[in-house]
Amino acid sequence: MLLILPTGLFLWWKQKRIAIRWKGSSRIKWFDIHSVVGLFSFVFIFILAGTGVMIGFEKQTVPFFYKMTNSKPVKEPDIKVTHLVGAQPISPDSAMQIEKQTLPGALPFEINVPDTDVFMLFVVVILKTEHQEEEAGCMWINIQGRFYLV
Repeated sequence: MLLILPTGLFLWWKQKRIAIRWKGSSRIKWFDIHSVVGLFSFVFIFILAGTGVMIGFEKQTVPFFYKMTNSKPVKEPDIKVTHLVGAQPISPDSAMQIEKQTLPGALPFEINVPDTDVFMLFVVVILKTEHQEEEAGCMWINIQGRFYLV
């Protein structure tokens, strides 16, 4: 798609047709409709295709953007998790209860349940600061209900 769109723009550039000739053969009419719709949807489809490439090739694009912006990824906290024999993982509902007790007034908007037996839940919340500004915060909740704010 990222190759087809510039090719279409190049071919359109010769004629620069932005109007539809309603009089004439149906072939000319449909060609003009194709040209006009393609031109007006070009930017939207190009952005859609570009973000699709970024998401689809995340392992290649994320390091490239860090290098481009001269930044580094946020380090996750170094939390040592021990596996408890016979322990049952806490449910996302239990994690939300812990989050509400720990951070009253915070608005949870994401919870990640791990696909391993680590028994740690990652909760992202929106916190109100003293100046009523919204700020994102994160917390890790382990199987025993202990939490770690990030």
